[in-house]
Parts: sequence; C-alpha cells; structure tokens
Amino acid sequence: MSSMTVDDFRTFFIFRTTSAVSLTLESFSVRLRERDPEAFTRIWRSDLTGTDSLSFSFHHDDADHDGLLSLDDPPTVGVKYVTAAEAAVFAAWLRNAVLEPNTPVDFTVEQALEMEMPWQPLPTTPRQIHDALTSFAQAVLDTGGS
Repeated sequence: MSSMTVDDFRTFFIFRTTSAVSLTLESFSVRLRERDPEAFTRIWRSDLTGTDSLSFSFHHDDADHDGLLSLDDPPTVGVKYVTAAEAAVFAAWLRNAVLEPNTPVDFTVEQALEMEMPWQPLPTTPRQIHDALTSFAQAVLDTGGS
C-alpha cells in the first residue's frame, strides 16, 4: 500500500462524453479564454491519428495545468499532473461552461485505465464532482495505482 495520500496524488484525469456534442476545438478555446484571457491554446495535428487536437493550459490557484482535448470518437479532454481537487475545479467548469446541460460525462485517471478499472459517471454539482473524483482517486491508490 502506498504512503501517498489522496491530497498528494497527482495524475492525468480524463473526461469523455459518449453523446453527440457540438464541441469544437475552437469553441473550447473560446470558453477557456473567457475564463482566463491569457490561457495557452495550440491546435495541432496528430501524426498517429491524423486528427486535430488542442493543447491548453488551465489556470487554478496560481498554477497552470496542462491539458489536452481530442475530438476523436469519443471526445476526450484531460488535465495532466493534477490532484482530485484541482481536477474537480476543471471538471465543474467543463460541465457548466463548455458542455451542453445534461451532457453525460464519464471520467477516469491514467492508472485506472492501466488497471482496466471502469470509467465513472461525472456528477453534476461542484461538490458532488469533488467528492466523486476524490473517492475515485482514493480507490485507485488503494488498488495500488500511484
């Protein structure tokens, strides 16, 4: 068992929707810049898939967190090297400012994918989102993912 606590556990949190959405790289960039006019964004084409993706920075609590948006099927967006609490701020913003209301969203973390743990549904309120991400991160730690 790891001595790391859930408050110290930093990982790649990944969010996806399996429903049709009107999300584009450009619309995501606009929403991000509405939140933070100085946010970094860069659209680039993947040599592997041949599709465009967006690299971005998400600013929270005096820190910039790197993220990636891919509109492959299904569309996924993630923030790298963040705690569950930091990811919850991003996820609440994603749900409330970027996606259409009631869009189903699932989430996971890099280690859970490696351990083949199932994706989890993202709740709707900021408090529920925080609690769900924290509980899931703790479950990953308890399972040996660190």
